[in-house]
Amino acid sequence: MNMDEKIVEPLKKVTLSVTPGNAPDGSGPAGPTQKVEFIFGVGPRGLAPFEYELAGMKPGDKLTIPVVREKAGEVFCHLQPLFCGMTAHHECLYLNVGITDVTDAQHREVIRALAGAAACGSDCGCGCGGH
Repeated sequence: MNMDEKIVEPLKKVTLSVTPGNAPDGSGPAGPTQKVEFIFGVGPRGLAPFEYELAGMKPGDKLTIPVVREKAGEVFCHLQPLFCGMTAHHECLYLNVGITDVTDAQHREVIRALAGAAACGSDCGCGCGGH
């Protein structure tokens, strides 16, 4: 895969390095850095707002995303289970997100992600509100 293909876009496996911070500039670590992997763009209602922020980015790109605890489900939608440990104990958190890698997802990974996203609903307990 050449570097031009390493762009965050639908059905790519995206690997992130996520460090929670407690200040608007992302400083003041509120928790350890965590590796997060997911298949981009498989949500039952399209892209989550969090995914929109990542769209078109490449490995090495970074951003800080503010997340208010009560709105975390709306920000992450079907991806909320990947982030609930980070957002559960803070009213507002600033996630320092770095794109570590973008690769082609294998068919079984896409199927697993689609099944997980389809199972996410109003009673799933992930905070997505049925999204």
